Amino acid sequence: MKNVYHLLAAIALSMLFVSQSYAGFITYNVNRDVGLSSVIGTITTDGTIGVLDDDNIKSFSLTLMDSTYTQLITENNGGTHFVSSGNVFPGPTVGSPLTATATQLVFDFLSTGFIHFQLKPVDTGTPFWCLAGVNSTSHCVGATGAESIKVSKAPPVSYTSQNKSQGVVVANVPEPSIIALFGLGLLGLGFARRRRTHY
Repeated sequence: MKNVYHLLAAIALSMLFVSQSYAGFITYNVNRDVGLSSVIGTITTDGTIGVLDDDNIKSFSLTLMDSTYTQLITENNGGTHFVSSGNVFPGPTVGSPLTATATQLVFDFLSTGFIHFQLKPVDTGTPFWCLAGVNSTSHCVGATGAESIKVSKAPPVSYTSQNKSQGVVVANVPEPSIIALFGLGLLGLGFARRRRTHY
């Protein structure tokens, strides 16, 4: 019987170490509707809490959709472009109006910068998801203080923009991982079995 408890404890501890080994990276879920278009997917950062820039984004997988087209953009076929301030493109690229907490990515639409996730080659009119502050450049389809999505480069080219007026949560951390839940379940089973055998 002791061997069963030791096995359960070892499995639970291994699950804890597995889940903590990835603790440096944070993956945020994106699920945004912008007019008649939408973007869903994930953005993974290096775990930085506070202001983010290009170097903090480690991977992303975003699906842009409208009533006609669907476009997947990842770190392999696309790129990010951050501008923290200024009205001249490309402008400064250190820092941005995007900040991270342990559970949310927040974009400040009252800022002077913009961020876009765009299909390569970046800055050539290819599909993108763009977040632009009210005092940013007009780089994102000319929309400032707005969130914009462009799904197709081929005619007819259409953009969907939606004006924003403050900081908006653009992504959230998902619920606890399945590994952590599995580990907790094993611990619970071990305690329940132990309690039953002692009474």
